[in-house]
Amino acid sequence: MVTLVIFITDRASATPLTEGWIAFHSYTSYTSIDGVISVFNLKTNTHYEFAELTIANGVQHAMNPKFSSDGSQLVFMGLPKSSTPYDDSWPNYLDIFLYDFHTDKLTNLSEKAGMSYEGDVEEDPDFSPDGQKVIFKKNRSDLWTIDLGTYGLSQVTYDGVEKEESGPRYSPDGQWIAYWISSGSNADIYRIPAGGGSSEAIVSNENIQDMYPAYLASDYLLYSRWREGFVDDDIYVVNLSQNPYSHTSALFNSDSDDSDPFAIGGSLVGFSSNRSGGKGGWDLFYGNLYSNELYYLEIASTTKHDLGGTFTPYLSTTIPEPSTILMLSTGLVGIAGYAVIKSHRKRRNSLRNSESLFPL
Repeated sequence: MVTLVIFITDRASATPLTEGWIAFHSYTSYTSIDGVISVFNLKTNTHYEFAELTIANGVQHAMNPKFSSDGSQLVFMGLPKSSTPYDDSWPNYLDIFLYDFHTDKLTNLSEKAGMSYEGDVEEDPDFSPDGQKVIFKKNRSDLWTIDLGTYGLSQVTYDGVEKEESGPRYSPDGQWIAYWISSGSNADIYRIPAGGGSSEAIVSNENIQDMYPAYLASDYLLYSRWREGFVDDDIYVVNLSQNPYSHTSALFNSDSDDSDPFAIGGSLVGFSSNRSGGKGGWDLFYGNLYSNELYYLEIASTTKHDLGGTFTPYLSTTIPEPSTILMLSTGLVGIAGYAVIKSHRKRRNSLRNSESLFPL
């Protein structure tokens, strides 16, 4: 086995990424209940305000967004907006939501599936590659899916609260679901066939928390490692086509913490980091695995903690029908009461080359 060793400087330069869209959440802290979701156009360096305002008007403490594979929808978790302030029991009211870029409509998926009541908690949603289902963590225990056509529920894992399963992510080919089990130094990363079957451990390090899996390609999985008492959380890649599975050395290694990795395409990996030079707290970065360069997404980052990033090379949107001509920073146009659909696209192959990602 040959291990890929990547040396990347801690110094982040200005971003050359000028296409695509990124969504992420920002908050003062997890317990501050002030999370908001941003949808940012990397070509125009502007926010997509329709989505941000609709989400903010309907959801409090919105977190962990994920784009659908066709760029038409966004799924995330949060609290239904309420006229009564939430107290310390607010985590018991977390639901999952879907925002549709075509209709500017927000849907409480938990409510549609009959799960929106105190104590029924839904978190960590992700789309299936075909966009027909959303997988999520239910009641801090097992993984379930919700059918977006019928809102029917299906259970995926059956380990119960003894093994809390978090952060489920579909492989791009739809064959596998990766997630992590337990918390703290006991946390390990598993995967299970999407069609049902036995789970298997794919990352298990003693006294290390392995978490936040995210697929680069169907055979390559990003994840984060955390060690108690150390400030050096790092991101790794495991090659699932090897037997035994092979791992890279730490990516973007530094004395700071890196977490919440997400695929941008090809050799590009996005993540959040508390390294110096940012606006404060956790900021958004991405690295090129081939050129060994690290980039700071300063234009998108905020002064709060910016986490839970997700990327799409194109966004398919519809302007709500206006009565006059409406020009937006996104380049969308509505004319004389007609909604005009415009798909913001970058050629799939330019950012989605999944071949030969790593010479492992």
